[in-house]
Amino acid sequence: MYEPVVDVWKRYSGLVDRPGTPWRVSSGVLAEIHTRFGQLDMLMESIVSVLDSSWASTDEKQTAADERREFLRAWDWASVYTDAFYFFGWRTVDLLNGTVGGPLPCLEPVRPAGLLAVRDVLHEHPEGQGAYYRHGLEFRDEALEKISRAADVLAAGGDGSEPDGTEPGGR
Repeated sequence: MYEPVVDVWKRYSGLVDRPGTPWRVSSGVLAEIHTRFGQLDMLMESIVSVLDSSWASTDEKQTAADERREFLRAWDWASVYTDAFYFFGWRTVDLLNGTVGGPLPCLEPVRPAGLLAVRDVLHEHPEGQGAYYRHGLEFRDEALEKISRAADVLAAGGDGSEPDGTEPGGR
C-alpha cells in the first residue's frame, strides 16, 4: 500500500543525500523515514487483513460463543495495529516536517488529516469509536504528492530553501 511512497522517498532521499549537495540532512533521519514507511505498510496490511477476515467458521463444532471470541480477539489485534500505525505515523510526520532532525529541503509540511481523525476518534475520544475506521489510517496520498513534488524541485536544481524551489522572499 505504501510502495509508491517508498519509491518516491528513495528518489527524494537520493537527491538530498548525493555528494556535493548543499544540504546537511542526517542519513539517520533519511533511513528512519524509509523504515517507517515500510512499517506503516506492514501495519496497514495487517489491519486490512484482520478487518476483512471472514468470521463465519467452516467448523461445524464451533459455537457462536467461539466465533464471538475469535471476532473479539481479531478486533483486539486490529486495535493494537491501529495504535501502532498512529504512533509510527506521527513519528514519520515529525520526521518529514523537520520536528526531528531539522527541515528537509523543498518538502512542504505534511498535515495528515487521516492521522488527525485517528487521534480524535481513538485517543482523545475513544468512547465515540466507530465500528470501522480503516479510512482514517491513510496519509500516503499526501506524503506521496509532497515528497514527489520536493524531489522534482531538487532534480530541477532547486536550492532547497523553499518548498517550491524559490529562494526566500519569492525570488
